[in-house]
Amino acid sequence: MPPTDHPAEAVTDAEGTPVVVHGFFQDLTDLRHGEIALDEAHRAFSTQQRTLNAEHILARRLQRALLPVPEEPFRPGGVSCDVSYLPAESTIQIGGDWFTPVALPDGSVRLAVGDVAGHGVEAVATMAGRRYGAEAMALSGTPPHRLLERLNQVLMNTGSATATMVLAQYRPAEGVLTWAQAGHLPVLHLHGGRAAYVERPEGRILGAGRDTVHGLCETPLPPGDRLLLFTDGLIERRGQDLDTGLADLARTAERVATEDCTTVATVLTHALGPANPRDDTCLLCVRSRP
Repeated sequence: MPPTDHPAEAVTDAEGTPVVVHGFFQDLTDLRHGEIALDEAHRAFSTQQRTLNAEHILARRLQRALLPVPEEPFRPGGVSCDVSYLPAESTIQIGGDWFTPVALPDGSVRLAVGDVAGHGVEAVATMAGRRYGAEAMALSGTPPHRLLERLNQVLMNTGSATATMVLAQYRPAEGVLTWAQAGHLPVLHLHGGRAAYVERPEGRILGAGRDTVHGLCETPLPPGDRLLLFTDGLIERRGQDLDTGLADLARTAERVATEDCTTVATVLTHALGPANPRDDTCLLCVRSRP
């Protein structure tokens, strides 16, 4: 029998009359079910992608509305503050990094940098609560360590995400920075062209327990000195530990230690290698002025 591509063929007798038909069939039920399932999975993925994109757009708009980055340095009496903020490159990793410089009625300046755990709309919402809550309590005169303890209670009562934070108050008339922290990275002090991390006071991450106690430290800040408050996006790099990142930051900061805060912030956010694409980067550079 010659080869044929037909799925069925007839066998004829001597007169050409078909007497037998040979053929085959294939059950395509499972294949069809698989195609249907794949189709449904594709539609579900497309729907989820649209939802994620919509959440990303909403979170980014909320972030920009609730955390506007000033175009000019913040210059209340006695200090100059420059903010550098780089959002995460990932389309869904919108974080809860935040900053705030507030001039207080007594002539001092309240400074803060924080980082809320998680990403997306929930992180942005929690960030807004912590930022504006800190500003409100600062205006009431609450000391930095007590303010952190109250914010911790708020987080514990609301069940919100955990957060780290540095909270400081600079008194220009005395040239002293009083500050507290909650599980945050250390503050970098630039003095006389040298960079050194200030020893952190006691303080556990916010939202980790009701019995958290926060210490209070005082750091002299003579005219011309600079302080760098930052979030981990500035120093985190893939395959590199935090200690290495902190050391690299200090070495880079020393090269621009005598520059103005705008230059320092610009250099540091671009000189440490590619930023962490999954996290925001926030840097607050503070310079004391005569």
